[in-house]
Amino acid sequence: MKLVTVLCLFGLLGFLIFGCLPRGAMLGGSRQDPEKILADLESKDSEVRIGALIQIRNQPEVLENPKIIELILGKMAIKDETERGAASMIVDSHKDIIVTRLRPFLESKNFEEYIRATAAIRIIGEPAAVYSDVVGKNLRESLYGIEEGLGPAEVRGQQAVFKIRLASMWAIEAMGKETCQDFGDDVLKVVQAKFEPGQEFNLQVAALRIFAEIGPDAKRYLPHLVDLLNQQETNLSVRSQLMITLGAIGSSEEVDVVPILIERLSANQYKEKLSAIEGLAKMGPSASTALPMLENLMEDRNKGVNGQAAYAYFRISGDAAKAVTHIERELKNPSKEHEMLEIARQMGPDGAPLVDVLIKKLTSEEPFTREYSVLALKGIRVNKPSVIAALTKVAKNDPDQFIREQAVAALQEIQSSK
Repeated sequence: MKLVTVLCLFGLLGFLIFGCLPRGAMLGGSRQDPEKILADLESKDSEVRIGALIQIRNQPEVLENPKIIELILGKMAIKDETERGAASMIVDSHKDIIVTRLRPFLESKNFEEYIRATAAIRIIGEPAAVYSDVVGKNLRESLYGIEEGLGPAEVRGQQAVFKIRLASMWAIEAMGKETCQDFGDDVLKVVQAKFEPGQEFNLQVAALRIFAEIGPDAKRYLPHLVDLLNQQETNLSVRSQLMITLGAIGSSEEVDVVPILIERLSANQYKEKLSAIEGLAKMGPSASTALPMLENLMEDRNKGVNGQAAYAYFRISGDAAKAVTHIERELKNPSKEHEMLEIARQMGPDGAPLVDVLIKKLTSEEPFTREYSVLALKGIRVNKPSVIAALTKVAKNDPDQFIREQAVAALQEIQSSK
């Protein structure tokens, strides 16, 4: 959620720069010499670097400079969330330009350049499927032990192979369902691999996300996924993603997914229980036999999943009113507040009865609460005077600049929706 939030924040900043509202005093309002932008990108002052990134968002013609592209991609993998978010904003805003510049980096013998380019693909999404050839080549070479293409000898090794494999699978997932289908048999090998305790479990999680992206067309892999679920040594994160993936694929003649997920609703691990609920929500009406247990979880205050169970109940039954009652109750619990605000956003227009509660939360002293409330109102998209007035006030007066910008974008989204 954090990465998505940072990307949204900078996307909204770009929205302001483009002048969709009265400009006032804003960064990046005038055009700058490309050489100055390039120099600022390499400045030791982080504020200067961020200012240059924001300027590029408003002056995309400078993306013709290969060095600027290289520097932007370099920031896709840095630890600083602000700069990484600003670079992500550029990629998201100018996908049509960036996508045409990636091949040299994807084909580079320097595996770090490859990984940075795949980070851009995760933002670009399906248009980047034009690179499924080179990404697929790197994935398969990393899987089958062919070293050619993994990078120069001095960086080749287990860690490099791990990073290439993981980055390749993330990129393939972003390229969409059709590309994911092309690599189903390859990522199955990752699902079935035996890993020592350590970060390698992330590979299985990434492989399972690809099967989730394929969805119902991945039914032939269900027996293999159930086998992984039944192995005692399977990592908790992998089991949790399995629940979501099984729900995204749904049942087949061979495997009935619903009882598997229902059984996991009683899991001792909170994360696994939540993922089983999410998996059932993805199945929708076909998971109707889970409704009685979900209803129990909605009511049982000791389980800690009341709001999530209510959302799954809504996705399966279509009963928004019943779900909203429980979500509204959970919004009063400070420890559950942010999760419930995200669920309210996911409800979309069906979450309309929650808007009065959300409006009150716009005045919270907690910045994250105000931020999530703005996003929830944006997701629900109810165009009523009280919502417009409240968001307008946030856009003008919130002490946090980014929240003000989010409120501006929420207003635009709400007022432009039918």
